[in-house]
Amino acid sequence: MELSPFKKNLSWIFFGNIVHAILQFALNVYCARQFGADDYGVLNYSGSLIAFFIAIGSLGFGGVITKFYADDEKNAGKYIFTSILSRLLLALLSIAALQVIIGFDEACTSQLRLIVFCQSLQMLFVVLDMFVHWFRYKHQAKAVTILRLLSFAISAVWRFIAIMNHNLVWYTLGVSVEAFFFLIFLIILYRKEYRQLAFKFDWGSLQSMLKLSYPFIFSALLSTIYAQTDKVMLKNMVDYASVGIYSVSQTLAGAIVIIPVALIEGFRPEIMVAKTKDEREYSRLFRQLYGIIFWLCISYCLFITLFAEPIVRIIYGPSYIEAVASLSVIVWYTSFSYFGAVNHMYMVAEEKTFWVQVVTLSGALLNVGLNFLLIPRWSILGAAWASLITQFVANYVLLWVIKPLRPCFNILNRGIAFRWRR
Repeated sequence: MELSPFKKNLSWIFFGNIVHAILQFALNVYCARQFGADDYGVLNYSGSLIAFFIAIGSLGFGGVITKFYADDEKNAGKYIFTSILSRLLLALLSIAALQVIIGFDEACTSQLRLIVFCQSLQMLFVVLDMFVHWFRYKHQAKAVTILRLLSFAISAVWRFIAIMNHNLVWYTLGVSVEAFFFLIFLIILYRKEYRQLAFKFDWGSLQSMLKLSYPFIFSALLSTIYAQTDKVMLKNMVDYASVGIYSVSQTLAGAIVIIPVALIEGFRPEIMVAKTKDEREYSRLFRQLYGIIFWLCISYCLFITLFAEPIVRIIYGPSYIEAVASLSVIVWYTSFSYFGAVNHMYMVAEEKTFWVQVVTLSGALLNVGLNFLLIPRWSILGAAWASLITQFVANYVLLWVIKPLRPCFNILNRGIAFRWRR
């Protein structure tokens, strides 16, 4: 029986995400073991700083661009080019701003400055992920998957050589190498398949996109605050080694991310289209997505909690054994963190994007406060508990507290209870 375009698209997104994540995970493990907790902590600290600027520079377009494709497909080229050009300008400003900011760090070394610069170059290239959303919208996830894995293969060779030579700077540059080649491949594919969609910048389109996406800019920044603040605070309150150990916990806890992200990206086009055509199908798809993600994550959490110590010891080695306690806590926030992405999709579809910023601001404030309170007392374990409490409150409790979002809260709970029928 032949699969529908939706199922084919979803299958390729799954395949691509799984293969990419497995290879990336293996490379990260090798990096952590070869460089050690201190240097691995430096890499993750640099990545945390850059994440704040990536959040702002995305302009929130990733969360809304598919809606514009669905509403006005013939002008897709205009939306793509407008979003790319505006994001490219912000990327250049961000790279310069990062160098200024780290200069205020008394512990800043020339190596750290160079690592941040090399890693920040990726911001110039990831602006073309608007093409990814377009190809997925057109059910061409297969092409994107192949090009992404090819880009990773080139980057992996680069980074493997850097690890063998114990060169932290060249390893960091490998992240930008992957983004660069993926950019080139996407441009070639787009020009080949959609030459009729002319590139042009349009102020009106930019204003329309920003009008819908501005809450997501704010949301992305705040989400990054409570996703990355713990690492920054651990570095300032403890040391680089604690950042490295904590990052190992996060990596293992988030190893399942490939599946929820694939589900969310695969369901997104169908949900947006269903919203305009069939409300019952629209609700059913949301319930199904919530339910699958929740029970998948719960199963993973139980597995990791039971086998945390042997998993850390076998994969990362005895030098990272301190990550066991924090891993057993962090892993439980995964279900609620992925709810956040689905919640945002609901708010876009229902044109309730104002509440995105309210939810994420509440989460960011709660997370920063909890980190200040718990890290001095419990170090890495304190940061883990701060993350778990924040995700639960921001992505579940607040859906009930905020009255306009209670329909989403009801859909979520019905999904968890397997009430998926139309």
